[in-house]
Amino acid sequence: MVRRTRRARKMQMPIGGLGFLAIVGLVTVVEPGAWWFVVFGFVGGLVVAIALAATRRRALRQPSVRHVLL
Repeated sequence: MVRRTRRARKMQMPIGGLGFLAIVGLVTVVEPGAWWFVVFGFVGGLVVAIALAATRRRALRQPSVRHVLL
């Protein structure tokens, strides 16, 4: 296989960031009430993460009981 070198330089513009800003602008103009879904999703994710961390921390503090069949 022959690998050809690229003659043109890589694009330096932040296309991903511009696309994200375009979507944010579109949502803001078309349906500004949709941002509540983003806020509720973010807060819900934080609540679930805190609950999982607390559950895991409690499980690590308790000594584990292993049942061994002899």
